[in-house]
Amino acid sequence: MLRNLFSIYGADVQSLAPGRPPTTATQHLSDGVAVVALTGTLSRDGRHGGTSTDQIRAELRTLADNPSVRKIILSVNSPGGASAGSAALHDEVVATAKQKPIIAFVEDLAASAAYFAIAGATKIVASRAALVGAIGTYAVIEDVSGMAANPGVKVHVIKAGEFKGAGVPGTAFSDSQQAEMQRVVNDINSQFLAAVREGRKLTASQLKVVSDGRIWIAADAKRFGLIDEIGTFESALASPTSSSIANQARRGTDVQADFYQRLEAQQKQRGETFVRSWRRGGVCSK
Repeated sequence: MLRNLFSIYGADVQSLAPGRPPTTATQHLSDGVAVVALTGTLSRDGRHGGTSTDQIRAELRTLADNPSVRKIILSVNSPGGASAGSAALHDEVVATAKQKPIIAFVEDLAASAAYFAIAGATKIVASRAALVGAIGTYAVIEDVSGMAANPGVKVHVIKAGEFKGAGVPGTAFSDSQQAEMQRVVNDINSQFLAAVREGRKLTASQLKVVSDGRIWIAADAKRFGLIDEIGTFESALASPTSSSIANQARRGTDVQADFYQRLEAQQKQRGETFVRSWRRGGVCSK
């Protein structure tokens, strides 16, 4: 069985209770500030106990056109969600940020699709205990053909098209089907990576370090350039409305560059250590 594609950390949309209607996410504060909540698992319709990306997009458009709103706070606490709708929400955040500042505040968690959504914000602030990142995409394939075979059930798929019907319960998932699904996952993930690189002004080597699916505590996320500031909701509210300050900050410092270099060196050393151990074990023919 092939589940929907996910760009998610720590939750599965299909495991959550369905049928819960989405709620209004916007709260208007004084002094022209609007707060939009991005919480729980993200999906297009929001009926899995989380947030509707379609609804957030509509609310951002409304706020962008509202002259009484001078700044938008995205209050984020989400493990990510379905890939469907994530790119569109990111694009909406980018478009809105061109009209007025969007400050993303991460209270506890901004992972995977949630980080995809806010990567193009004017500024990202996170609490010191917040977790940020999980940059990556995956799909889940459940091959239950062996289970069907036990009671003597054989499933036949009559199809037109080599890859049509891939993942039908009870059928084996072939190597060519798996390769094709990997291609789709890679294509979706490339959009995620492009959004993070452009939104956070990262180099290719910097992006490579942070895009292996790991989650980062706020201090490390700041060193990587994934967030601009460690602070509180109140400090996010007080953030300057000019995007130039955030854009200058996220270009990085010598300390940040040194941090990347040290991590890349560690990754390279681990790879070399593995190769040496592999050869010592006699597996290598050379």
